[in-house]
Amino acid sequence: AFVFLMIPFLALFLKIINFRNKKTYLEHLIFSIHYLAFFLLFILSTLVLFRLIYYAVTLLNISGGILGLVFVIVLILGSFLYFISSTKTYYTKRFFPLILKSFGGFVGFAVSFFAFADFMFFYTVFALRLGY
Repeated sequence: AFVFLMIPFLALFLKIINFRNKKTYLEHLIFSIHYLAFFLLFILSTLVLFRLIYYAVTLLNISGGILGLVFVIVLILGSFLYFISSTKTYYTKRFFPLILKSFGGFVGFAVSFFAFADFMFFYTVFALRLGY
């Protein structure tokens, strides 16, 4: 459900940001599929990597409290840098407008991602309270 709801929202947001671009909504949709596939694989790979690091840290009896913060920073920076790189490749913009539009697109993606996560959380709580 996540992928089928996030891809059209990201494509619409990219269409709004790049309103002067002559690309159709379908082309933005293809770019959204590409970026979301990377994003999900990147989450999976960093999660596995940090889980292995966490187990190694706990075996050595070292406090791993900062590891969660490092995970979030790596996740945000890595996905943002890839968003800039893929936007540069796909839309071929100059550097300064590219950074601004990439930041706007990434913020739009993050807002819709967290809105969807919140919706699923509250929907689950509501469904469990009603006994579905």
